Amino acid sequence: MLSDFEQRFAQVLGSQLAPPFQGRVHTAPYDNGDNGIQIVVSVGKMALQTPDFGAFRSESAPGVADPLRIVRLRGEVGIVVFPARNQGRQQQLQGIDALLYLLDTPDFRNANALASQQDQGFLLNYLKIVEADLSVRDPETDPTPDIALEVEGWFWPIGQTGVSGDLITQAHVRQFVLPVSMVTHNGPIVAGGSAVQLNFNVGTSGSMVLQGNGSSTLPFGSIAVRVLSADGSPGQGSLAGGDAGPDNSRLIPLSNGSALLSYTPPGSATNERVIVTTIIMNGNTPVRLGIELASFNIQVGN
Repeated sequence: MLSDFEQRFAQVLGSQLAPPFQGRVHTAPYDNGDNGIQIVVSVGKMALQTPDFGAFRSESAPGVADPLRIVRLRGEVGIVVFPARNQGRQQQLQGIDALLYLLDTPDFRNANALASQQDQGFLLNYLKIVEADLSVRDPETDPTPDIALEVEGWFWPIGQTGVSGDLITQAHVRQFVLPVSMVTHNGPIVAGGSAVQLNFNVGTSGSMVLQGNGSSTLPFGSIAVRVLSADGSPGQGSLAGGDAGPDNSRLIPLSNGSALLSYTPPGSATNERVIVTTIIMNGNTPVRLGIELASFNIQVGN
């Protein structure tokens, strides 16, 4: 994670700087046994970032086969230039100049310079210069960075196993063309009276299954119809036709966009709603009601 980022950042900086700074970048701490120029990189404070729209989902990261849990962080990176023992402030300023010019290139600002298709434990959104402190001080005793950067990105342990699941081999697609219409026959609808026929018409384009690089058509299937009272409780009237479905619904197959069933009114006057929805299937078994397609009022008179 952060240690991998720190190492990678130092490696890339060291490879892209020109001599005498090339190859002289490493991670903290400062090496007292090295008399040459040293550019020291260190990660500072890091703050956890809220995921997009609060979605704590697994993400697809470079070099990792399956989506994995990542940590979103924004924070500080400091760079300190230590001149060689026989040099002084002039070499320190030259090093800072070289770093500022390199870090302001587009490849570093958008972090593409650090990108890789391998699993390297991080993926940055950006890397930007916050400030440069060129005041006179002893870098061996004053920890203030010569250059302060801000980074933001995803971080995870290298070699972390991603989240795997069942392979999606096919998708079933069904299209409805709204609006849905309902026509009653042999009415009027009277309390305690005879059943009336309800004719539903749905504009449809059929159903298909997507699999691999191809698709094939399927029978359209059924819609679900149920009766509810004004307060949302089960209706007093009853439906007949088709097959029994979830939540006291009736499942009616569509033929050329049309479906029929009958409604028997209750023994007293009332207002009820006929709800038309899709049906979610597991193979040939209806599991639950889907999205609502239409709602119709039925007024049962005396």
